Parts: sequence; structure tokens; C-alpha cells
Amino acid sequence: MKNLTTGVIIVLFFVQFVYAGLTHTVTFDRSDLEIVNEDSYERFVYKGAVIFDKEGTPELPGIPVNLIIPTGNSVSSIKINSNIHKKIDGIFNVYPTQPLIPTSIMAKKPEWVEPDPDIYLSDEVYPKNIVKVISEGYFDGATQIVTLLVSPL
Repeated sequence: MKNLTTGVIIVLFFVQFVYAGLTHTVTFDRSDLEIVNEDSYERFVYKGAVIFDKEGTPELPGIPVNLIIPTGNSVSSIKINSNIHKKIDGIFNVYPTQPLIPTSIMAKKPEWVEPDPDIYLSDEVYPKNIVKVISEGYFDGATQIVTLLVSPL
């Protein structure tokens, strides 16, 4: 994570991954990324992205990708065929993921969650995997669908 605080890298402008012998392409554009200063942190906002991580982890955007898996196939691995790295100059203190804010009028605002020291003080790159399976299921009872989260950072 220390690497992330000394220079954020857009990991992919173009990534192609293979599942069940089929290929799917995801592209990223630097112009869709906005860096927002909030308190003593930076937030990375990417057009069309969601935040999908545990509280206290770095709040990094991810692009959800839904794929229909042909009958008789399954996702056993994801192979990245191509990726391009480009460094974003600067020193960043990445905003930690916070609890979701309830929409009920009666709900209390959740307490602030501090950054996870196991990640923020680590020399390891975060996230370790730029593509991860976040859900698998069936669309209509027969058509298998898998949702992947692809991280542009």
C-alpha cells in the first residue's frame, strides 16, 4: 500500500481477459478519473464505477462487468491478456472505505472507520488482483451470469 501512497498507477487502459475460452475487453480512459481532496485524504472517482470493498480498506473504484456464461461452461480462472500501466504523479493518502449511510430518517450516521493498518502500512500493492469475481448466479434459472469487478487503479 505504501506504493499507492507514493504514486497511484492506472493499472489498465485496456484489459482483455479470457473465461471459458471466450474473450471480453474492458477499456479505461484517464479522462474519466477524478481525484477529489477530502479532509487529509484523496478519493478516486471514476465514471461508472462503484465502491465494493470492506470498511477500512482503500476506497478505490471498480467497474462491474456482467457476463453470460455459455451453458456447460464455468469460470475457473481469469487471464489478463493485455494491460498498460501509467503512473499518476503525486503523493496520495487514499480515503478509507466507510460504512454505507442508511437512508432511513431515524438512522444514525455510522461511526468513522480508520484505515486498516495491515493494508495502509504494507509494502504490498493494493488491490492484489485487478479483476475479481464478486458474484455468480443464474439470470433466468437457466442462464449462468457472473459479475466481475475490474479495478482501473
